[in-house]
Amino acid sequence: EVNQHVGNEALAPGAALLEAAGASFEREVRTGYAKYALIDIAECYGCEAIIMSARGSSAVRSALLGSVSQGILHSSKIPVTIVHHA
Repeated sequence: EVNQHVGNEALAPGAALLEAAGASFEREVRTGYAKYALIDIAECYGCEAIIMSARGSSAVRSALLGSVSQGILHSSKIPVTIVHHA
């Protein structure tokens, strides 16, 4: 399926970094609303925390367009840490 192929290509650089560091991880590609898919994945895997990056959109842009990280932060029952790029 095209979505699986594109998703795996997008995840490849991060997977390579984790593999090089010897970290254990799972890779999963889903379609649909990112906020709900990410929360569902974290719950299905029994994650104790969600750690994600933010693109650094301005407050105005986030308020108008919404933000996946903000949506997860406010909707998840699992603790969420958002890391901003320096």
